[in-house]
Amino acid sequence: MFTVLTCVTQQHNLALVGLAGLICFLASHCAMVLLHRATSSEGAARWVWIATAGAAGGFGIWATHFVAMLAYDPGVVVGYRAGLTLVSLLVAIVATSAAVAAKMAYTGRVANILAGVLFGAGIGSMHFTGMLAIEFPGEIAWDSTFVAASILLGIAFSVVAFGFAGRDDRSILGRFAPTLLLTSGVVALHFTAMAGVTVTPGAVALDPATMLSPEVMVATIAAVTFSLLAAGFAAAIFAVHSEVRTARAERNFKFLVQGVTDYAIYMLDPDGKVSNWNAGAERVKRYTADEVVGRDFSLFYSEEDRRKGVPRRALETARTEGKFEAQGWRYRKDGSSFWAHVVIDAIHDETGELIGFAKITKDNSK
Repeated sequence: MFTVLTCVTQQHNLALVGLAGLICFLASHCAMVLLHRATSSEGAARWVWIATAGAAGGFGIWATHFVAMLAYDPGVVVGYRAGLTLVSLLVAIVATSAAVAAKMAYTGRVANILAGVLFGAGIGSMHFTGMLAIEFPGEIAWDSTFVAASILLGIAFSVVAFGFAGRDDRSILGRFAPTLLLTSGVVALHFTAMAGVTVTPGAVALDPATMLSPEVMVATIAAVTFSLLAAGFAAAIFAVHSEVRTARAERNFKFLVQGVTDYAIYMLDPDGKVSNWNAGAERVKRYTADEVVGRDFSLFYSEEDRRKGVPRRALETARTEGKFEAQGWRYRKDGSSFWAHVVIDAIHDETGELIGFAKITKDNSK
């Protein structure tokens, strides 16, 4: 009889142990990066990022377990049953996705605890399912104390990791603390569980047709894992660059609108209330933003036009036809009038829902 704990220090391929550690760190960091992307997204995009985090992070952490196992040489022929190996992979992906979703769905300690428990317990389930996939001439016995300790350590590290993931700490330590904690949790769970294993060699014949060889698994897992993690990081980086470009374009457009002083350019909400105000609007209509934002745009019309429903009809035309254009008298804050050329365009979001109106007014009385 021999214990796996002794083999960890004496009968392991250190190169594969290092590979397992690297995969675990990258997978944990990828999961945290994609968690941040999910936090910054809304609607369907958020669910896409959650699924991506589950796939990339879950696969990477699953790969950590098997590469670490393949680093161990028990001195007997070892293989892996494909069916249970696949099940353990699915468990890791589902657990990671569920943990990220829980972090999104709840706030504060509840989110951190629920995410940590789902992740730690899920990775523990992945580990022991993966161990059931091992086939070799002998039997495995478990020490229940080490099994319980491994799961508790995995959960404890994961809870703290998800707690750090919600903080806005831009320091190097703050950015990598969640990754290091999650990595520590996975590693602690794996080797604590393995310390409770006792292997009894036997003479059971193996069926090579139902098993995956260790050499094939190392090459396949490493290649697929690094490709998947690279894709996850690339997607996150692309999204960040896209957001930066969008923010820059929006900022430049805002500067452009604010810099135009000959035209009153502003937005109305779907009910016709002013939602923003540019310098040109302040010059033409003589209201400041504080005085007009939140008020109905009908205040720029005469009392007679308001009684006749002219402002409402203008909005309805823009709503149904997409655009309203007209000329007429409009009124400033001081009560003076000017001959205006007015264009109102309906603005819709990506789903086609009306979110407001863009209104441009030109003073043509000069």
